[in-house]
Amino acid sequence: MAEQAPSGDLGPGGLAEVHLALGRFADRRYRELVKYMCSAEFETKRSLLSQAKHKVHLHKEHRVNPSRYTMRLQKESELDEKEVTRLEEGRAEALSQAVVGYLSSLRAGTPHDAPVFRLASLWLDNATDPEITAKVQEGLLNVPSHRLIPLIYQLAARMGSSENTCNMFHDALKKVILRTTLQHPHHCLLVVLALVNANKDECLLKSTRGKQSSRSVPRDAVTEERMKEAKEVLDMVRVQHPVLVWEAEGLCDAYISLANYDARKMREIRSGAFDPDNLGCSSGVKELCPWEHTWLKAQRMPTHDTAHLTGLTRSAVKP
Repeated sequence: MAEQAPSGDLGPGGLAEVHLALGRFADRRYRELVKYMCSAEFETKRSLLSQAKHKVHLHKEHRVNPSRYTMRLQKESELDEKEVTRLEEGRAEALSQAVVGYLSSLRAGTPHDAPVFRLASLWLDNATDPEITAKVQEGLLNVPSHRLIPLIYQLAARMGSSENTCNMFHDALKKVILRTTLQHPHHCLLVVLALVNANKDECLLKSTRGKQSSRSVPRDAVTEERMKEAKEVLDMVRVQHPVLVWEAEGLCDAYISLANYDARKMREIRSGAFDPDNLGCSSGVKELCPWEHTWLKAQRMPTHDTAHLTGLTRSAVKP
């Protein structure tokens, strides 16, 4: 029902509202079913069903003549199992309709931001479902990429996580992040670089302060895999935006170096005598050039349907 576009002269705005209403209706049904299936009542029903099936199996295994109690127990367990199956199928159907409804509303140009956040939540909560992943991956290709910019932090955080995901989830996730980053690098590139540079602080501290004073932060397999996947995305972005990636890497390295600068000597400097030009650190901030593609990240960059941005302060830092 939600996959068919409503007919009539609704216009783009009206069509988007119809799809959004359908998506919200299905989503409401989905949440009701999930809430019930997570309740103590449903868990008790499942436990009793499992016990009943086990008793029936034992009677059949030991070839005990079926009594009236056994026959009734088997019939009731079959009915309960059908009800559980019906609820699970209803939950899956409501989830699919909600995803399709939200995707259709975004494709039709809804001005609301709630659908894209709820869509991401449904997708990430059901990352083990290959059908939902396939629907989201295909549907997002027809959604303007600038609508996904607010999700970049949430999506990037799931990179490298192999638990509770299907096989195609990470490939689809990487494609979504790559498409958004390619078309809006000024908004998304630093998020990818943050994952790539996850171990930069530790390496920098070891090289500048020695192994004794630096704390070794253990990284788990998920962090390592996340860094690897982020590096793959960065390399693909580098093919289309080589200068931008080079400048952004330099800016991030300078920020990281400055953040880890040993400021213990500055405690001895009297108030009013501090001169930032005499830091004497190898932070790299003072070595930044007037770049043409990278902006200082102290401003709020507006979101547009194109990546063309004007009126922002570039990274022009003179020593």
